[in-house]
Amino acid sequence: MSLDSFAELFNESEEEQRQQRVALSPAEMSGLPLASEPLDPPETALGFSNSPELSTLKSKLDARLEILVRYLQAGVLVEDAQRKVVITNPYFCQIFGIEAPLETLIGTDSAQLCATFAGLFSDSDEFLGRIQSHLYKRQPVLSETLKLLDGRVFERDYLPILEAGHYLGHFWVYRDITRYHQEAAALSNLSRFPAENPNPVFRVDRNALLLYANTSGQQLLNYWNCEVGQAFPEPWQGPLLDALTSQSTRESEIPLDNRYFHFYFVPVQEYDYVNIYASDITQSKMAEAELQTARDQALQASRAKSEFLATISHEIRTPLNAMMGMLDLLAETTLTSDQDKYLNVCKNASSTLLNLINDVLDLSRIESGKFTLEDQTFRFRPIVNGILAMFEKQAQTKGLTLRCQIADSLPEQITGDPGRFRQILMNLIGNAMKFTSKGGVTVEVYDYQTLSREEEICLMVSVRDTGVGISPEQQSRIFESFRQADSSTTRRYGGTGLGLAITRRLVELFRGHIWVESAPGQGSTFSCTLRFTTGEGTVRTAPTRQGLPKPPAAFMGGPSRTMRLLLVEDSPDNRLLVHMYLKDTHYKISDAHNGEEAVALFTSQTFDLVLMDIQMPIMDGYTATRKIREWEQSQGRKPVPIVALTADALTSVRDAILAAGSNLYLTKPIRKQELLDTLDFLSCVATAAGAGDPEPSHPKPLTEVELEIQDVDPDIAELMPQFIENRQKDVKELKQFLELQNYKELGRLGHSMKGSGTAYGFPRLTALGDKIQEAGHKAEKDKIYSLITELEGYLTQVSQFLAGKKS
Repeated sequence: MSLDSFAELFNESEEEQRQQRVALSPAEMSGLPLASEPLDPPETALGFSNSPELSTLKSKLDARLEILVRYLQAGVLVEDAQRKVVITNPYFCQIFGIEAPLETLIGTDSAQLCATFAGLFSDSDEFLGRIQSHLYKRQPVLSETLKLLDGRVFERDYLPILEAGHYLGHFWVYRDITRYHQEAAALSNLSRFPAENPNPVFRVDRNALLLYANTSGQQLLNYWNCEVGQAFPEPWQGPLLDALTSQSTRESEIPLDNRYFHFYFVPVQEYDYVNIYASDITQSKMAEAELQTARDQALQASRAKSEFLATISHEIRTPLNAMMGMLDLLAETTLTSDQDKYLNVCKNASSTLLNLINDVLDLSRIESGKFTLEDQTFRFRPIVNGILAMFEKQAQTKGLTLRCQIADSLPEQITGDPGRFRQILMNLIGNAMKFTSKGGVTVEVYDYQTLSREEEICLMVSVRDTGVGISPEQQSRIFESFRQADSSTTRRYGGTGLGLAITRRLVELFRGHIWVESAPGQGSTFSCTLRFTTGEGTVRTAPTRQGLPKPPAAFMGGPSRTMRLLLVEDSPDNRLLVHMYLKDTHYKISDAHNGEEAVALFTSQTFDLVLMDIQMPIMDGYTATRKIREWEQSQGRKPVPIVALTADALTSVRDAILAAGSNLYLTKPIRKQELLDTLDFLSCVATAAGAGDPEPSHPKPLTEVELEIQDVDPDIAELMPQFIENRQKDVKELKQFLELQNYKELGRLGHSMKGSGTAYGFPRLTALGDKIQEAGHKAEKDKIYSLITELEGYLTQVSQFLAGKKS
């Protein structure tokens, strides 16, 4: 668009254009009146007439004008006096959605164009009305706001073009200010936030001068007798200055009469002031105090419950100890078949009651936080195999398979709590056996993951069964206390619902997790992770009978002389039981009914051993033990072995027993063989080394059989004689199969021995079974004969050893 063509579109002669050149100044843009005097033509103003230089200048001005209008980021519309379009630009077409080429708009009726645009605006009548008003008044209008239906906001300028009082046309300039309008609205809303905030808001400068306070803040200022423009209250200037110095948020709780406020001091570094936000926390403080009161009451109730259970435990275990002991003694007498049947019912019922008491106590101890794990090094494979051996008969009775897979990569020894590891496995396997009527149970133990510490190991234990399965709804509650899948489970299978709850708590103590994968009718897989270490144990475990080394073979028959035993027990039934247990043995018993009597007897007579009950009237076992040790020390005597009798197996109780001076402890109910083994052991050691703290020494090396079975679980040890007797029957069958050259059956029997030997504590039997199986497959008759001979000799040796131990 050239200057000449611009003039032609206004229908003015070139001569008139030179005389009346349009010129817009900054004053015009600001809305001031336009100049009325004609401007000098460019050639006169620049000092030269029409010439080649003027043509060049005009060409440059033409190009600059065209570039300015085309790329201006505002919509430009220039109309002449008759409202015909003279100039427009691409941005104008863009914001109004005009797709026609620019050239086609030149000369069109702008009034008709505006009528088309009117539908885009929120108020089309207002849009057209303002245009007519501006055209009538012919006064500059700047930054007029227009709102569109689609949410956009335009800003418009109207500039009339006057030359020497003559109206030549006008400029319309449109700008899309939607984004700026939105930002301004957001800032406006943001500025309202402190004022409308129901919580106190303040602004304080570096000199602690209060610059601002909202309505809620003014109420606090009234309490402090402080106003804006004064110093912020002095007691809270500390966190204020700290926030400014550190340029980090600081917090403080401020009490005001019966109310509490939490203050946040937030520094604004670029403006060197601090915004302070306060919130009334009175209600939360009151709730916190109520919660603390409730927590204290709950702890007190928990302590009362624990004390109650401990007392009940003792009171129940004391008669239960007598009941179970007498039942064991009764079993040693001659009974009819019916009497034997009744006796077994009583023994099973008492064992069930004992297990229930143990479960309830375990759960209570865990919940009260008094339950801690032992830390001792042990071999876990014999424990796993031993548990499987215990369930083997049940599996055979139900026609189930019982398999186990232990990863070869696992170490031989780990450090942790073997007793609780055993309890977890017992619960999971027992649960699987209970709910499985066909198929089988598979136990898997393997390394779950590599831990960050080299001395740590995480075991994954999975017990998979083909039982009834569990629905997703039932899975969500089976790990809760006293809960089973549903009430029908209790009616059909029995149980208290404590087993899995205790298992979950124990797994958590091992810093592990437990979960179940199951579906009704498709069996279940219970898996858990357990963390152990591979180093040596660091916590001394209180030495129970099971935790002691086995006595040498030379001492298996008991002491060689009469041993004087002081029995300290307040229950007449339990005293009678111990007397019956030790009838016709080398032990001569003297009774004391409480700790005070025990101290008097011990200091006036000579004893070789002491059996000391812990909970007794007048003087308890702890006090009596300490007094006995103090008297021995004062008299320069060697300590006499003291065995504590307790109904509580808590670690804290066992530690207290040791601290008082006892050498060992036995947990009620006490079994006859356990008591005899313990007393025989202590008697033999005391005889060999003199009275004192038992530090066993072996007069001769342990035999091969002793070495094999020294770490076997006590429950498995009870099954050994029958197991060996069955294997001796197998030897007879092996000989028969060898004569018949039935190598298939030979291999089968060898395989059976291979699978069960180690589980019962006889790894050599497993090795022999493996060799017999392999020789059977190869039909090596001479080798099989040699292996059977070796096996027969080994079983004879074991049988003699077990018979000697029993006697």
